[in-house]
Amino acid sequence: FFIAKKGIYYGEGDGKKMPTINYNMFQEELCACVGAPSAASCVDITRDSTQLALEAMEAYVHENKVTLQERLASCICAECLLIRLGSPKTTWLDLFTRRDGNSVNYAMKKCLCPRESFEELTLDDDESDFKMYPWKCAHLQCQNCGPQRKLPWNCPVFTDCVDEIECHTWKKEASGAGDQMTLVKDSYSVKEVMTMLKAKLLECIPHESDKTWLNRTRKIDINTFDLFTLLVCTDFAALLDLEPNRTKCAHVNRHAVLQIFYIFTNPRYIVLPTGETKRIVDCDVWHIFGDTADKNTKHDHVFHNASLRYIIQFTYFPVYQTS
Repeated sequence: FFIAKKGIYYGEGDGKKMPTINYNMFQEELCACVGAPSAASCVDITRDSTQLALEAMEAYVHENKVTLQERLASCICAECLLIRLGSPKTTWLDLFTRRDGNSVNYAMKKCLCPRESFEELTLDDDESDFKMYPWKCAHLQCQNCGPQRKLPWNCPVFTDCVDEIECHTWKKEASGAGDQMTLVKDSYSVKEVMTMLKAKLLECIPHESDKTWLNRTRKIDINTFDLFTLLVCTDFAALLDLEPNRTKCAHVNRHAVLQIFYIFTNPRYIVLPTGETKRIVDCDVWHIFGDTADKNTKHDHVFHNASLRYIIQFTYFPVYQTS
């Protein structure tokens, strides 16, 4: 197999060494077989789909606010009557008030119980206690909150509205490289967007909570692991289809597996010019290629364990660097 290890590259302009590769160097070293990234590869589609549905409704409410206020004032459904009597449910006009880019966070705030402080997840350099939504609330198991309990889904002013609005959605479309997620702009009725929004909220809220938990635990790990520890941040395998560029000499298609690791090592403290002490770590990126018998076989556990064992030996025992 072949191993690619991180390097230290010169940055642009001042000639000082930079800990990361700069854009020009990246373009020079980029293999011709690597294509341009798609929008889907840079986007959290679960969150973005919810954000797009919320933005579509925010635009609709912004343009028709007076009309919608009149409709809601004359609505005699059970949920509108309860809201007028002081029900804690969030009104649609409140939820769909236009804001800049944080619609998902606002929707979670309106749908869930308040966030709680977690002292055991708070680091010494945090300015305040780390907060997140309680597990039961974030996973929609709380009896007092959740989008189904906090939002008036039975109000016909929105859920039965047939007004046409524009909404962006992610859809699978066939391409030369297989099915790709593509952002598509289309017209939907308000009723259809509300149906999509309900499904997206039920999917997005647990997803966002899990992201918060994983990001926090990763930060804690990076800030607390000791000198004689390897922290594996990313660990996954990809299957490669290999095709010959010539077929005259009985060349045949083969398959390979690519194991990718991001490894943090060597934690240490440095003193910045400002006098501030900061913890830094080294990050090695490993790409390990191996043979595989057929398209449906990755040899996951065998190849993974052999790769990880080699990385550990390479890191801790310099003799393996020349063996």
